[in-house]
Amino acid sequence: MKLTKCWLISAILLVVLISKTSFADEIAKNNGDLVRGIVVGMEEGKLVVQTQAGVSQVDMETVKGFSIAEKSEDRVSEELLNQLMNMQEQILQRIDYLSQSLANLERQLLNVQTNQQVNADRLTQRTREVNPLGRLIVTGYQVNRAGGSTVVTGQLVNQSETPMNNVQVDVYVYGSTGRLKSEGGQKKVTVFSQPSTLAPGQAAVFTGTFRDSYQVDNVTFDVRGLPPVGYSVRPPTGRAATGDF
Repeated sequence: MKLTKCWLISAILLVVLISKTSFADEIAKNNGDLVRGIVVGMEEGKLVVQTQAGVSQVDMETVKGFSIAEKSEDRVSEELLNQLMNMQEQILQRIDYLSQSLANLERQLLNVQTNQQVNADRLTQRTREVNPLGRLIVTGYQVNRAGGSTVVTGQLVNQSETPMNNVQVDVYVYGSTGRLKSEGGQKKVTVFSQPSTLAPGQAAVFTGTFRDSYQVDNVTFDVRGLPPVGYSVRPPTGRAATGDF
């Protein structure tokens, strides 16, 4: 930001200085042309002239006449310097104001994004609360290996205010070693809960049996059911791990 400020101020001061410069010397050429500027010297029979377009040389053989003003150099007055200093201060203040406005805008955008995330989280939670199919919650489970099989037993509860029929549980087991690893790391069985019809607040149990003895690292569940006739609720499926949808 400091580099940008210096560049901008330098550019403005340069424009102001050029606009305030007075080119008082005049050179009349034989062809009628008139050159205005500041004669800064003579080299090898040529006048060296500073003009608004830059430094140029005029061959004395082409010069009909020329006049030099009393002051061959324009000096920047104290008043002009004060004006330039005031202008610089105003520019700096303006840049600081714009920088603060940009910072405030960035903070406002960050607050908007944060509020949007908070509202999205609230909406997700509200959806879970009002959707009865999303409130079939697994409250606990155990994994046992016996007789060459892997058995997952668990409990679930209908935390909604809607009765649920034909409640089923998809039981997933995961493992990074042993037989599970060689079979893709995941196995699944689908079982009905006991009982399979749950009133609001009623609990049930389920048992998922796998034919092989697996080294299980993790277990997750998909719980679903059908509302009684007359309830217009779609039966979406949500992956749950011990009740965490």
